Amino acid sequence: YKMASEGSGRSGARTFLVPFISGGVAGITAKTVIAPLERVKIMFQVNYSTPNTGVFRTVADVAQREGIKGLYRGNGATIARIFPYAAIQFLTYEKMSKLLSLPPKGVVRGASVKDSLKHLVAGSTAGAVSVLFTYPLDVIRARLAIESRATSTGAPPQSGVISAFRRYMRRDGLSGMYRGIKPTLIGIVPYAGINFSVFATLKSLVPAHLHQDPSLSVPIKLVCGGLAGATGQTVAYPLDVVRRRMQTAGYAENLPPIDLHRSTWHAMRTIAKNEGTKALFKGLSINYYKVVPAVSISFTTYEYVTGWLNEHWEVWVDGKARRK
Repeated sequence: YKMASEGSGRSGARTFLVPFISGGVAGITAKTVIAPLERVKIMFQVNYSTPNTGVFRTVADVAQREGIKGLYRGNGATIARIFPYAAIQFLTYEKMSKLLSLPPKGVVRGASVKDSLKHLVAGSTAGAVSVLFTYPLDVIRARLAIESRATSTGAPPQSGVISAFRRYMRRDGLSGMYRGIKPTLIGIVPYAGINFSVFATLKSLVPAHLHQDPSLSVPIKLVCGGLAGATGQTVAYPLDVVRRRMQTAGYAENLPPIDLHRSTWHAMRTIAKNEGTKALFKGLSINYYKVVPAVSISFTTYEYVTGWLNEHWEVWVDGKARRK
């Protein structure tokens, strides 16, 4: 009985720790690669760059004005947020997949509408849960990314994640740290759901149509992930713009006012009325530059690290238990 209990405990720890760690590593890897483009995207969304300024011109301007470190401004908050965010997201997705009786990882069966919808539900739930746990860190990251005005010494202001959290809490309180949460939740449901669903569906189609090995090669996973990210981002992007406007209201210069006490849809209509419909998609082009590699790297890294951990888990944990 004791041996069975210990085995059950090890199995439970494995099903929790493997997706949690793999998800966190995948998130950090992807976000670090595209951090400069993320900084510039936020600047586009909150009108810190003129409409005629190109993506790479803006990257060069930031690097010239603030140095290479300026391209990673706010990335400390990103890293602090993305590990728990991605870890919780992938863990929740795996738990939901099991609850919905989806095939285990590594088992490939033909695509079906039923399975695609299950992946959509699992992914949407995972996205919502992870956002609720880590949203204040996303707010800090967004505000740090736009606080690039020079100080009296001519250098950009410096602020760590912890000091920034204290400063924002003093100014806005806890409710201010969840400003924009409604459009975020509304946006993450289709975005995360479509990401996971499209990725899983495309993977299941590849063996049947291209006669590839069911294990799938890394390039194919990267392509599936990129297409999934581009699809999800296109659908959810206007809500991402509204979220950033709400998060940075009062922190960005020359920003058209938004009534923070009205609904998400009211904010969206206000932006479209005052700035044109194109404003809801401002920065989308740069998002494609970053989303395709980010989602590709995230999914591919997750599956690789999951496989590696599962392989070595038996050696490290199960082998140690047997020696006892």
